[in-house]
Amino acid sequence: MTVDGSSEVVVTRNVWKIFGERADEAMEACRRENLSKAEVLDRFEAVVGVRDVSVSVAEGEIFCIMGLSGSGKSTLVRHVNRLIEPTEGEVGRRSHEAGNRRDVRQGRQRQGRVLGRRRRLEVHPHVVKNNMDTVNKWIN
Repeated sequence: MTVDGSSEVVVTRNVWKIFGERADEAMEACRRENLSKAEVLDRFEAVVGVRDVSVSVAEGEIFCIMGLSGSGKSTLVRHVNRLIEPTEGEVGRRSHEAGNRRDVRQGRQRQGRVLGRRRRLEVHPHVVKNNMDTVNKWIN
């Protein structure tokens, strides 16, 4: 899939990624029976990494993928970078089919990335105090 001729630079349509030896069988069952992740794991010993994700990112847009640990964020990004192939669905990037490895490598060199891991957010007491002092100065 290509996205030339529009303001979209990245598009995913109905992307699924199921890991396991019986991924194709699990995919068919998900389509027919709308199985949960737990049901797929129990019945097929397969893991649903990404489930029916459609995303469109326009040129100049800042796009953030957020979610809990294990929710498929990194798996989705790996699809866009073509590090892995979807079990089902389409992934496209502007000016080339996302499956062309040479073009993908060049695109990776041009695109910006921000990756971070934080186990929890912490509020430090001195930050709160400094912020409150600033607010009090504005009010008075």
